[in-house]
Amino acid sequence: MPRLFISHSNKNAAETIALRDWLVAEGWDDLFLDLDPTRGAVPGEPWERKLVEAIEGCDIVLFLVSQGWLDSGYCQEEFRLANRFNKRFLGILLEDIPIKDLPKKLTATWQLANLASSHDYQKFWPVLPDSGREHLVTFSQSGLAQLKNGLNKIFNPQPNVTPNTKIDKTGPDPSSSPWPPASDPDRSPYRGMRPMEAEDAGIFFGREAPILDLLGLLRGPHEKTPPRFLVILGASGSGKSSFLRAGILPRISRDAHRFLPLPIIRPEQAVLTGENGLLRCLEQAFKRCQIVKTRKELRDALDTGIQSLSPLLSQLASSAQPTSSPPPTLIFSIDQAEELFLAEGTEESQRFLTLLKELVLFGTVNLTILLTIRSDTYERLQRAEPLGGVRQVTFSLPPMPRGAYHTVITGPMARLAATSRPLQIDPKLTEALLQDSDHDGGKDALPLLAYTLERLYLEYGAGGELNLAQYREMGGIRGAIEAAVKQAFTAAARDPALPRDRADQLLLLRRGLIPWLAGIDPDTQAPRRRVAKLEEIPAEAQPMIKHLIEQRLLATDVEKEGGATTIEPAHEALLRQWDLLQGWLQEDSTALATLEGVKHSAKEWETNKRQHEWLTHTAGRLDDAEHLKQRDDLTRSFTASDWDYLKACREQDNQRRNKELEEARKLAEAQKSEAATQRKITQRTRVGFIVATGLMIVAGIGAWIGFSGQQVAERERTVAVAARGHAEDLINYMLFDLRDKLAPIGRLELLEMVSRKALDYFKQFPASSGMSQEQQRNLEVGKNNLGDVLVVQGDLEEALTIYRDSMEIFKRLAAIDPNNAEGQRDLAVSQEKIGDVLQQQGELPNALAAYRDSMKITKRLAAMDPDNAGWQRTLSVSHNKIGDVLQQQGDLTNALAAYRDSMAIRKRLAAMDPNNAEWQRDLSVSHEKIGDVLQKQGDLTNALAAYRDAMEISKRLAAMEPNNAEWQRDLSVSHRKIGDALQLQGDLTNSLAAYREDMDIAKHLAAMEPNNAGWQRDLAISHKHMGQLLRKQGQLTEAAAHFQQEIAIIEAMFKKFPDQQPFQYNLDRSRNNLREILSKIDRTNK
Repeated sequence: MPRLFISHSNKNAAETIALRDWLVAEGWDDLFLDLDPTRGAVPGEPWERKLVEAIEGCDIVLFLVSQGWLDSGYCQEEFRLANRFNKRFLGILLEDIPIKDLPKKLTATWQLANLASSHDYQKFWPVLPDSGREHLVTFSQSGLAQLKNGLNKIFNPQPNVTPNTKIDKTGPDPSSSPWPPASDPDRSPYRGMRPMEAEDAGIFFGREAPILDLLGLLRGPHEKTPPRFLVILGASGSGKSSFLRAGILPRISRDAHRFLPLPIIRPEQAVLTGENGLLRCLEQAFKRCQIVKTRKELRDALDTGIQSLSPLLSQLASSAQPTSSPPPTLIFSIDQAEELFLAEGTEESQRFLTLLKELVLFGTVNLTILLTIRSDTYERLQRAEPLGGVRQVTFSLPPMPRGAYHTVITGPMARLAATSRPLQIDPKLTEALLQDSDHDGGKDALPLLAYTLERLYLEYGAGGELNLAQYREMGGIRGAIEAAVKQAFTAAARDPALPRDRADQLLLLRRGLIPWLAGIDPDTQAPRRRVAKLEEIPAEAQPMIKHLIEQRLLATDVEKEGGATTIEPAHEALLRQWDLLQGWLQEDSTALATLEGVKHSAKEWETNKRQHEWLTHTAGRLDDAEHLKQRDDLTRSFTASDWDYLKACREQDNQRRNKELEEARKLAEAQKSEAATQRKITQRTRVGFIVATGLMIVAGIGAWIGFSGQQVAERERTVAVAARGHAEDLINYMLFDLRDKLAPIGRLELLEMVSRKALDYFKQFPASSGMSQEQQRNLEVGKNNLGDVLVVQGDLEEALTIYRDSMEIFKRLAAIDPNNAEGQRDLAVSQEKIGDVLQQQGELPNALAAYRDSMKITKRLAAMDPDNAGWQRTLSVSHNKIGDVLQQQGDLTNALAAYRDSMAIRKRLAAMDPNNAEWQRDLSVSHEKIGDVLQKQGDLTNALAAYRDAMEISKRLAAMEPNNAEWQRDLSVSHRKIGDALQLQGDLTNSLAAYREDMDIAKHLAAMEPNNAGWQRDLAISHKHMGQLLRKQGQLTEAAAHFQQEIAIIEAMFKKFPDQQPFQYNLDRSRNNLREILSKIDRTNK
């Protein structure tokens, strides 16, 4: 997107062309000018939309002020848009106009550059593009110097800039940033798996669009407040750290009038006092601004809180730009925020998060907290108790589109062309890298490609050429890591500090890596890299570790204070892609997760002054922890506090066991009387019978059963047993038959009442001791019925509690008879329901764990009876649910694999019975889910093919039953998704045709059921899609008609359903769309 936008009147065409020529000659060729055939709107492009996009995307607007500019409605609209989008601008006077006649917003903040010619004029002979004739234009030389100085101050806020300084035209395009850096002229153009830094902004390719999006979010239009707590989410391997360090921060650093980025904070094991913690960040920031602050002063301010910290931060902001009003926004950047939840740093992390909350909610300084965090860890940040009340805005950084990989490869090469070390890359090598990244990289494609390019450059770059033969010799992308490991072992064999035997070397390597540099996250069970000091790693393993450092598999840093060397894996991808290390982590996964759990709990215990309530390891979990004593290679990392914690847990657990044994002894004595027990059973049976009878009356089924209490005990018991049987028949009727009748018709209030009354019956039994297995199962079915109702009603917390209670019983029943397929299925369904609720609550890691537990059972059932279509379909559903969560977490590669596993099953079922409509519909859904992932990955061709496969099935089903509304809606959605994919491909004509097909079906369904909110909402969405596409095509009148219809539908829906807030949101957004387009139509007509 151009950095400069030139707003001018057509009456000043000659002056405008002359100024453009001057700007280009001075290095400012990244600009938008509608008169310029190469820098304006191209023929056939909707020029009004192009103008709005150019203003929204630029960094600064230049207003060429004349009487014609003041009188032009179009120029005033551009001025309004610049203010709305909160753009910086400079006013340039082309004529001598009194200041009082200029817009106040133009003169209130910014000094004007007066180019109206005077005695120091400079001549220009611009050529007008329409006539091809030259015109004489004169500009004041002092005015041009004033303009150049103003531009320099905006984009190069450096102390020694003069009017003769060459302007650095840095923008979102990496090629416009200076590279190589003057401080490191021999810097490698390929940085490997390490994150890129600010010095690498000039070679950070492939993320231009997200950079603009995030910068727009930070700057924000005037009517919106920029977020104060902004979280950059992305899967491991998506390049979040480089995006922050080399993409965002270098760009906002140049906008010093608006932003003051502080040095990046990385939590590691001490987010406040660590080498890259908050204290060090503040020290460096004050030093840069030449303000003397001792470490003691800053530490005291952190300890005191915002009462002391806020004035310091205000001083920092004011001193950075003394002439700015208001002062610039402070940017606190926290990279790899998942480290805030490491066991070792718990205490400081809690204090740090509390401090952030106070600054965001109560601080007096203008600031933005900018964090990067893995998607699979975000839930911890989202639910972190110290951040309660803080509004977190998320920015999703998706995997880099495969199409951008080409520039990742060739872009840095192009930057070397103007240096003393030019480089050529064989096109065949580029093609091979792209193909192998796609096939072998998976979700780690980007870090693997970066590491491969770095090794190629280091090994062969001095020759000036990288070719396919070199790449093949190195083992390709998949073999790059293994080749580096092989070289490390080759060097180790010559190292006198290491044993010669390969097995001994492997043992030392394992001791050096685990658990110091690699571990297992106890919550997600995923591999996790760690940062350690070299001195912490066993001395005998350090020489082996150093050989990995030489191969750039491990990254090092030196602490500024103390000079200690820190080490960490270059990227988390190493833990997944290095087969040897991955195997070791899998072998030790349980022990490592236990280790992390102990260290985390011990920290919590210490933080809370060793209170016994924080001793969380008991029973089997404590046994597992104590089993670690047999692994001295792991427990070397234990501190004295960790051992004290385990000892205290054992003492508390022994006390608990002794108490339970005493209670059990007392209970046994209390149950000696068999006669008393029998009388209690009889009494319970009569009560249960009465409750069941009452239930049936509530449900509308009349029944009356009674018996006399005056009869002899034996007859009473016989009647009571019969009554109990009748009662349980009635209970079963309500738990199963009545449920199946009430649920489809939406009578949730009756279903809830029936479920609760049925559960009251089972309360007559003490726990499960007085119930048969069938009764226990029925009890849990009743709980699940109630949980299902609560989920629909939105009471997720109570539903989750009920499902979890139910699951414990199902677990016990399944353990009693492992071969009972129905019991196993009950357990699987229970786990799946828990996963559904957790997913709705946003607890994605826990939801994923629940779904995987469910799928383990389903897989066993499907394997036991491969011909059972029901088990097979249930397994396909499990794969899809896992895929849905993985997709939400941004793990598109594994989500796609899960969806394909599901589709393989569904293809087999659909082939077995082509007339089974439900199975055919399942297959259509699988195609659609695969299409969604492929589209997110940027693979539009295959996404479109998947959507078309889904549509073919939907067409057949819709033709079979034209009155089946759900199948008609499926077909409508298929058309819409095809339209979306075609639009992304740029095929607007066929996209519009697909949207029209979608709308025809949506109109039919909405007409069939005018009170069906779902159908009406679908129709509104169809109008929105049509309006947006027609707007892109420049068909403004027709687009406006669709937006108007969309608004009318949504307004009617909101009146009928005022409690549904999404409708209100859509209503506001739709009105904004319509206002903008009607404004454009009005300007066109004028």
